[in-house]
Amino acid sequence: MKNAQGTIENRLSLYVIPWLMMLMAGVAGCQEKAKEAPESPVVSPEGPEITMKPGETQPIRANAARATRYVWTLQGKGQLSSSEGPATLFAAPEEGGSMAIVTVTAHNEHGDSPPTAITINIRATTSASLESLGIPAGWMSGNGQPASVIQMNTVAVQCHSDPGCLRFRYTVGGGWAGIYWWPLDCGESGIDVAWNRVRSGSCGIDVLRAGNFSAVERFTFWARGERGEETIEFKIGSPDVAPIPGRSTGRVSLKPTWERYQIDLQDIDMSKVIGLFLWTATDQDNPNGAVFYLDDIRFEGVK
Repeated sequence: MKNAQGTIENRLSLYVIPWLMMLMAGVAGCQEKAKEAPESPVVSPEGPEITMKPGETQPIRANAARATRYVWTLQGKGQLSSSEGPATLFAAPEEGGSMAIVTVTAHNEHGDSPPTAITINIRATTSASLESLGIPAGWMSGNGQPASVIQMNTVAVQCHSDPGCLRFRYTVGGGWAGIYWWPLDCGESGIDVAWNRVRSGSCGIDVLRAGNFSAVERFTFWARGERGEETIEFKIGSPDVAPIPGRSTGRVSLKPTWERYQIDLQDIDMSKVIGLFLWTATDQDNPNGAVFYLDDIRFEGVK
């Protein structure tokens, strides 16, 4: 019996004691590990590089083992919503074509982690003038004789910028009137053949390709009235002219000083556009007629 007991004790010594020693070593190792500085943070979205549009915002989050505090720094243009915490919000600058580096470091009572950086490229902005894409050929009026109620010419004084701007005179008598800018392929004047092409959608232009855009974001222009209170509506497309159903400023009461107007074009298909721009006026809104000016008319977006 004694020999058997001794054998059991020997076997316990061979297996149990080493296991206990390994367990104790693991516990000690964990305790030592807990006393170490944090690991380098992992960030989301994953870098090392992301691309943003001008004016966009992007939440950035960090996670690091053993971290109790995070510190964020920014190099370049843009803004961080917070310099501390597990997350921050990066706001890209309104101007494009720049780069920023956001860096995060994790901390605890035992030290600092190696920093993690993410590079943010802000896409370059670009624009294309309306006159480079289309012509004011689609004259319209309620009486079927638009030339009797619309006059258009170019002037070189009191414009928003050099060398000139467009002047329009709307005369009552036709009920309503307006002018479409459409691609040259649609026709040089608003004859029946041209209107058939317009309504069939066969003469559209790819604004993205023609203007060297990766995305078209807005249509902008400057306008003023000769007296003020001229009421005009400005549009891109319409319910029957691409892009359909189009976008509008609504009826705008112009001021006698230059003001900038904008039509949001995000989420609109700009690959086959016909109704590049349109203004309309009515006798009801302008009982004494209207004289107004347009300048710096362009599509804006990112390359």
